[in-house]
Amino acid sequence: MPNGTLICNTANISSSQTSPLNSNKVCMTVINKVTPTTVKQPTPPAPTCEYNATIAANSSACKPCQASLDSQDSLACINIYKTASNITTGVANANNTTAQAGNKIIYTLFAKNTGLATVKNYTFSDNLSNVLNYANLINAYNGTLNPSSDIISWTPINIPPQQTVFKKIEVQVKNPIPQTPTSVSDPEYNNLQMINVYGNSITINLPSSVVKTLETTTTTTKLVNTGPGDTIFLIALLMAVFGFLVARSRLLNKESDILINNLTKK
Repeated sequence: MPNGTLICNTANISSSQTSPLNSNKVCMTVINKVTPTTVKQPTPPAPTCEYNATIAANSSACKPCQASLDSQDSLACINIYKTASNITTGVANANNTTAQAGNKIIYTLFAKNTGLATVKNYTFSDNLSNVLNYANLINAYNGTLNPSSDIISWTPINIPPQQTVFKKIEVQVKNPIPQTPTSVSDPEYNNLQMINVYGNSITINLPSSVVKTLETTTTTTKLVNTGPGDTIFLIALLMAVFGFLVARSRLLNKESDILINNLTKK
């Protein structure tokens, strides 16, 4: 029977003893029980890499740059390098040049974010120990120098993807230039070169005075102790040689006398 069909029923009771009696009309609506249909929800797509939407987020290739070890290693994407210029002489690239006393040198430190993620709280720092033995720091450009380690550093900063930031350091070559002898134990210190490494190495040479000597270590030469037996043998050998020379001298004298006598008799 179709769903929603109305069915009604009434009763009519008749009797010879009583008047006919009609009951109330009773109606029912047909309702077929319908099993609900389960709608299958589509499977949500797997999360994609924040740096490349074509690969999954859990893929080993999902990282900010090729050098990164994982997806969170953004620091590996920083490339650092530095330059030096002699602003006194106007030499833009002072690497491997010779500076004079009183010359001012500006070092510029660069940090480039080659990756696809922001590098947070990156700290510039530079070791100036092989610079400050021949120069004075005259401008740190908001950097802070640690006098015990000669390391200069700046407040941490964020570096956005594909951006390059830089810091500067200005020093002045001491006048007069120190002529401290180079240490044998550390030949790169006090060698009349200001050597500084930040990614790459920068070397600025300095002129030497007339006298610039290397520190030398004092050594004492000692005869090898060969023992009493060798000593006695050496003395005996020397005496034998001396005796031979004496005997030879006497023989020559005797032969000379004989020759002279023979010539006299003739």
